[in-house]
Amino acid sequence: MLNAVQPTLSAAGDRLRLVDATYFSFITFTTVGFGDFVPRAAALSRGLACVEAFLGPFMIGLYIFTLTRRYATN
Repeated sequence: MLNAVQPTLSAAGDRLRLVDATYFSFITFTTVGFGDFVPRAAALSRGLACVEAFLGPFMIGLYIFTLTRRYATN
């Protein structure tokens, strides 16, 4: 999705490959944020990265909560 919004997401300005987009998404989702791939000036791509960074910890917490609840009831 980020490649469609902004194909030059990498720091070098090259077109983003699928593996790079997946890496960026995973790093943003887990809120590590190494900074080797950053959204350029497009507001939509920065907004998507912010939403993904916000949802990452929430989804991880929800997953852990669900697993804990499932094993606690059994």
